[in-house]
Amino acid sequence: MNFRTTFRAIGFLLWLSSVDGAIAQTVPDTLRQAADTLATADSTRNTFLPEIGSYTNRDSTSFSISQFIWTDAVTMGDLLHLQPGVLFRRLGSAGQPDMATIGGIDWRGSAILLDGRPMNDPVTGVENLYDIPLEHIERVELFGGTESFLLAASASAAAMNVVSRQFNTGRPVTKVRFMQGPSEHLLTDALFAQNITRRLNLMFGVQRQVTDGRFLNSAYDSWIVRSRLRYNLSEKLNLSLTDLYRRSVTGFNNGVLIDSTRSLGNDPFNEAEAVVTSRQASQTYERRDVTLNLIAALFPDSTWTTKAAVYYSRADREYSDSASSGPFEQFSWNFAGATLRQDLRMEPLSILFGGQIESRKASFVLPSLSPKRNYAAFFTSLSLNAWDILEPAGYMRGESYGEGRAFSYGGSVAIRPAEMFELKAAYSWFARFPSLQEGSWGLYKNSTAEINLLERHALSELTGTLHIGEVFRAAATVSERTITNALLFTPATTFSSSPLAIEITPELSIVQFSGSAGLRLWVLDASGTVTFTETGKRASSSLLLPKFVLTGEISYMGELLDGALKTHVGARSRYVGRHNGFQFYPSFMVYAENTARSLTPFSTLDLYGVFKIGDAFINLTWGNILDKNYFTIYPYPELGRHLRISINWVFLD
Repeated sequence: MNFRTTFRAIGFLLWLSSVDGAIAQTVPDTLRQAADTLATADSTRNTFLPEIGSYTNRDSTSFSISQFIWTDAVTMGDLLHLQPGVLFRRLGSAGQPDMATIGGIDWRGSAILLDGRPMNDPVTGVENLYDIPLEHIERVELFGGTESFLLAASASAAAMNVVSRQFNTGRPVTKVRFMQGPSEHLLTDALFAQNITRRLNLMFGVQRQVTDGRFLNSAYDSWIVRSRLRYNLSEKLNLSLTDLYRRSVTGFNNGVLIDSTRSLGNDPFNEAEAVVTSRQASQTYERRDVTLNLIAALFPDSTWTTKAAVYYSRADREYSDSASSGPFEQFSWNFAGATLRQDLRMEPLSILFGGQIESRKASFVLPSLSPKRNYAAFFTSLSLNAWDILEPAGYMRGESYGEGRAFSYGGSVAIRPAEMFELKAAYSWFARFPSLQEGSWGLYKNSTAEINLLERHALSELTGTLHIGEVFRAAATVSERTITNALLFTPATTFSSSPLAIEITPELSIVQFSGSAGLRLWVLDASGTVTFTETGKRASSSLLLPKFVLTGEISYMGELLDGALKTHVGARSRYVGRHNGFQFYPSFMVYAENTARSLTPFSTLDLYGVFKIGDAFINLTWGNILDKNYFTIYPYPELGRHLRISINWVFLD
């Protein structure tokens, strides 16, 4: 990492602050507004130009801090847990690289952005959701289905833009969170923010997370340090410089030896009795991300915002396991790039256009494997809101990656015959380029002589939504996806040098129905989701995805003790049908097709409660209260019955 560049940028922002008095204007103290209602709890707002890292002004309330502060979420993955079309799979212990499948696509198709800049590892093409602290998030903008490809490269399933918390206050803000869970899982997060001049704000936060792990050799120890200088130069221009540093050490036991444990007369779901595959495999991962964000209102209409980001990231991975060795166990990478986006809103017309450039480099154990790729893209979208009844939209993205080129496009039509109902039809055709690891793998299963690693997705969707005030809400989506040249990690033949090969499936189809409904009566809220997935036939007979996933939740949210105690308590349940799913290969950081055995259907039940007393939020969770034994990834047993407690404090002054 070139620290001179960082120091120069910091010096530039500090120099700008020295001329603060010449252009100073009164900055309202946003924290003087009451922050004790259920809707605004624990929220702060930037005064001048908010949305510095946002892609859209669409409603994303369910993923905002004002809402998830009232849940028992620990990571971003917990926010997705009950979403229709999403199946979150865990490796049984905190800190492990859990995976979410969205729309039937594994984690390689989910693009994670932080304030509009890409975060996915260019080698594996993924991002661990444990690595972005929940306390750093203002809200998450979730783009799924036919629109996902517009925001980021390789977003074939979804694009999730994390909008970080921005502060603008003369009063100091201190926020502390402590959480304790099973297997000595401890999380401590501390954050401080204050304007150090009338226009310059400093934010600094640190998070420590440790656990012994449920089974032998699944310990996790991580540090995350985040800092930001934000300078509100004027009502026309804001700048921010963010530094995010992460370091973790993770034990990888490769799962429990189910049959061997049972042959000894032991219970594979018992932490003290289970025999694990590896007692010594571990990973040390270190990463740093530096981003300079800009938001400008260059036009008379303040909604015509210009947003830009210049960013640099680097990482080093060290994996050690005496029982295995391979070309992808040790690697380092870095990438640098810039993005630019322009919003134009001329009612009833809305236009977004922009571009991205990026340079990606990686180094593996073998000197011959040092791939370097340059990436460039342009994108645009246009929508027309005709009398709030009809809204057609179109979007496209052109990309260049190494020697490859791709052009993606899509369109939708939304009809609102009544204020409470909307029907939307959409279609898109887009590409996913291979990660550096996929492009360097070398062992492919292909039905033709030519190796083509460019995935092509054709996706059709029909969505209907209905809401009756605050009382009832429902949504349903039917989608059909056809993937040409689908890249699937599968077990290799017995005599192969690698345990895995990439199967290039000429055509793979995924048909999915996902729906949700919610009813709110007074202080009671009931909601549920259903997802049905049908996967087209392949050479393998294994079922990667369950046909049915059902979730349900019922909760009470109100005030007790004459308003002194604000409460959100509830119960939630999940059912997942039989399927084979995936196996995790930690040496490669890859999820591959599971051919060992199918995962039996399971259902779970959790209880939770969030209580606000003064400036403190206290959360209690009683998870898996029926103590069910089950897997979401084989052979990693999920947590049995467990308790978790967390406390959030917010201090002003």
